Amino acid sequence: MDELDIVLRKLAEIAREHDVPREKWETVNTAARELRNRFNKLHSAIDAGEKPDYAPEAEEIDKGIERLKSVTEAKQH
Repeated sequence: MDELDIVLRKLAEIAREHDVPREKWETVNTAARELRNRFNKLHSAIDAGEKPDYAPEAEEIDKGIERLKSVTEAKQH
């Protein structure tokens, strides 16, 4: 989870450095921030010694990943 947080934090920068079109930067930044927040909820539960409840976060995590995936698919065409 710590490594995932680092990657998500740097994702907008990575997108800029790898020729992702400027109009997609907001999508990358927003999706990465939302994913960080959702994964941080799970991470906090783990750190507190609780069982993380993925189910309430699953749909929004999947949507965030799909938004990021759409940026990479658009770049490939």
